[in-house]
Amino acid sequence: MAEEQMWIGGEWCAAENGDTSDVLNPATGEVMATVPKATAGDVNRCVEASRAALNNADWKSMDPAQRGRILNKMAAVTYAKAKELAVVESSNNGKTFREALSEIRYGAWTLEYFAGLTDKIEGSTIPVPGSRLNYTLRQPLGVTAHIVPWNFPLQLALRSIAPALAAGCTV
Repeated sequence: MAEEQMWIGGEWCAAENGDTSDVLNPATGEVMATVPKATAGDVNRCVEASRAALNNADWKSMDPAQRGRILNKMAAVTYAKAKELAVVESSNNGKTFREALSEIRYGAWTLEYFAGLTDKIEGSTIPVPGSRLNYTLRQPLGVTAHIVPWNFPLQLALRSIAPALAAGCTV
């Protein structure tokens, strides 16, 4: 049985109060993992870490094409680990291995798709009368939070996280 931790601010950690929850295999009822039971304080730590990452000069000034390369690396790792992830996904929610594998691969494809858009985010300038200036400025919204349902966890997580990272937001 795996004892998992949360990834916050570049470090593995437990919930601030140490509480955990068991993850049960729905087919067997067996405990397949123990995970931290996050608190509001843990969520606040995540938001603060994400805000610090957003304000980090390396991320803030990163060329969009570099963000695309990072997303492509994430996709490559997801493809490489697809079968391993599909076993976990299948055990976690009772899907067939084949269906879980398809969803994992779709998640990796989603990363590739948004990686390809990072340096293609454009705006348009609308003509205005007189000596006025009108322009579009594209910039990240900032820190983003993502609530992921149980039935397609990785696929739906990546479908919202990938565009946020591509646009320069933090998660």
